[in-house]
Amino acid sequence: MYKSFCRSFYFFLVSFPFFSVLSTDYTWNSGTSSDWATGTNWTPSGPPNGTADTATFGTVITGSVTVTTGTSSAESFDVNKMTFNNSAFSYTIGQSVNFGTINMGGSNPAIDLMSGSHIFDTTLTLLNPLNISGSGSLLIEGNITGSPGSSLTVSGSSIVTLTGTGN
Repeated sequence: MYKSFCRSFYFFLVSFPFFSVLSTDYTWNSGTSSDWATGTNWTPSGPPNGTADTATFGTVITGSVTVTTGTSSAESFDVNKMTFNNSAFSYTIGQSVNFGTINMGGSNPAIDLMSGSHIFDTTLTLLNPLNISGSGSLLIEGNITGSPGSSLTVSGSSIVTLTGTGN
């Protein structure tokens, strides 16, 4: 009976891989400019790096900050959703198009611009169709790349400006 149960349980786990995809909601908790990859900059300790993860940038900052995304073009981070909610100060994600990539993937990837004006200054890779919505604004200075079938849609009263090479 034990062997039969073990085989059945193994079959169940192998047949339903969605159990291995866990999402975590991370919130930026550093009041100053710092690196995305530093786990202590996030609550819970991170960094977000999964196609089901959410990265939220809220009101913790007391001045505009840059969240760096690596020191080489080989570094990349995966997220499903990013939320910006700070009307007083801006977040800049990335320090140069040549350093780091943010991959927007998973099911229904989104950038929510709840408030404020923010900047994306790194490569943005679309693994699935991306929706940008809300009432804030986003300047995308980095390059946008994508897989077949990916697209970018802007909805709500959000304003998105594209200035990167190839955008």
